[in-house]
This record gives sequence, structure tokens and C-alpha cells, in this order.
Amino acid sequence: MTKIYEADLMDRVLDKLDKLDDKIDGVDKTLVKQQANLEEHMLRSAANERAVEELKNKITPVLIQFNMAVKIIILLLSSGVVWKLVQLFVK
Repeated sequence: MTKIYEADLMDRVLDKLDKLDDKIDGVDKTLVKQQANLEEHMLRSAANERAVEELKNKITPVLIQFNMAVKIIILLLSSGVVWKLVQLFVK
């Protein structure tokens, strides 16, 4: 190989390496942004999980009372007590 060819080949290889280095720099910048976005997402997710847990803690007693009321109503309806009360007030 001639010296001119070797120099030209070396220049092309260096150009390719520079382009690869630029691409890697771009990937690194993207990775830093994605890491920041991930950290924000994790904080929001943790806050949402705490909010859901608080909501469950507040709603659970209400649901228990509601279920108990429904059971009492069903029991009263099935025993005929409500019908007897209706008859008393209608007369």
C-alpha cells in the first residue's frame, strides 16, 4: 500500500470513529434524560400508591357499614317485618 492510500484510509477510519463517538455522546445524553424521567415517574408512582392506600383505609369502614346495612335490609324484607310496618302506617 502506498503512503497516500494509508493516510486516506486512516482519515476515513478516524472520521468513522468521530461519527461513532458523536452518536455515543447522543445516546449518553438521552440516557441521562431518561434516567431523570424515570426518577420522576418513580416518585409519582410512590405518591400515587400512598394515596390509594389512604383511600382504601378511608373507604373500607364505609363499605363494611354499607354491606351490614344491606344485609339488615335483606333480613327485614325476607322476614316480612317491613311489610307489617307498611300495613301499620297505611291504616
